Amino acid sequence: MDTRKIVDSPIRRVLFSQSIFHTATSIIANPVMPLYYRSAGASIAELGIISMLNSLGYAFFEPTLGTLSDRIGRKKIVVASLALDSLVIFLYTIFQNVEWFYLVAFLHAACAAGYTAPWRALVADITPIENRGRNYGAFLSVQSLGRVTGPFIGGYLAYNYNYLSAFYVSSTIMVASTIIVTIIYPKVETTKKNPSAPIKPNPRSILNIRTSIFIASRALPFFILFYNTILTITLKENPKFNATTETLGLMSTTISIVSLAAQYVSGLILDRIGTVNIIVTGFALDGIGYFGYLIANDLAQMWLIRLIIGTINPFYNTGMMVAMMELVSRENYGFAMGLYGLSEDIGGIIGSPLLGTIYDQYGFTISTYFMVLLCLLSATVVWINMRGHKK
Repeated sequence: MDTRKIVDSPIRRVLFSQSIFHTATSIIANPVMPLYYRSAGASIAELGIISMLNSLGYAFFEPTLGTLSDRIGRKKIVVASLALDSLVIFLYTIFQNVEWFYLVAFLHAACAAGYTAPWRALVADITPIENRGRNYGAFLSVQSLGRVTGPFIGGYLAYNYNYLSAFYVSSTIMVASTIIVTIIYPKVETTKKNPSAPIKPNPRSILNIRTSIFIASRALPFFILFYNTILTITLKENPKFNATTETLGLMSTTISIVSLAAQYVSGLILDRIGTVNIIVTGFALDGIGYFGYLIANDLAQMWLIRLIIGTINPFYNTGMMVAMMELVSRENYGFAMGLYGLSEDIGGIIGSPLLGTIYDQYGFTISTYFMVLLCLLSATVVWINMRGHKK
């Protein structure tokens, strides 16, 4: 089958368009989630535990479901996961207490794992290697486009109605997303029906020293996820900033608009300068960018700094995803993206409670210095490990 023809066909555009739907649906509740948890009495440390359990759900199910998608096909896993997640999102509204949030956060991650690893692997399935930067950049750009609509809707609903309304809308759109994927999902599968694909992945071909270190290095930037929760709480509760829920939703939307363009541009640059250069540069600039949070005096300045960092993040995110696919063979794409996601989850498992504790004990400033050091460490690890890598 001509891979280039698949990539240039309407199938790719349909796939990317659908990723808007599931990303927007998944993200709708996220701008208000930390505030929803706080309204139920959760402390910052408990928010860290919720985030950790969410990461544990991903950590267990991404490698498992990614490998299963190599064996039985991507579509079955994605459709089932979307359907179950529509129910799980609704479960957030049943009880408003921290113990319930612990359970639902884990279940939500377990479902989401079923459409993250297979979807990432599918992009590699249908993309020629020489265009991988461009196409992964486009794929991530469409996800950013989903995040443009999601935070805006979530912030609007929470501000004008209540927190629960965001979850109701999210669950409803997830149902629609499940139906659409069932109808239009591309029939490009790595399964037993494809005689050129093996029945199961070969883990030994993946777990060499360089690939293992690279997978482990993906955990470092995922401390950022909980830092964004801390930042949201700070902007909301610090009198110096005094941000409303609607403003926070609008802030997330504008950042996503900037990231949308940056994702695609990063892919084009990646195809020219290579994965290692773009990853290392992105991490280094990101670390410098975090200093800006320490000198900002008002909400407008914080907003500007978030926009700058939102422009930088896509460079190492696109680069690391493409580099992961360069390091493994096609029959292992699902398994590889599962391990890639597992490393992200380990970063969340360790980073969420650690950052929560640092914030509770030492405050926002020390938490931010920690992020600066982490970004610079990430750049150093990738540069040392991947020197000499050519693709």
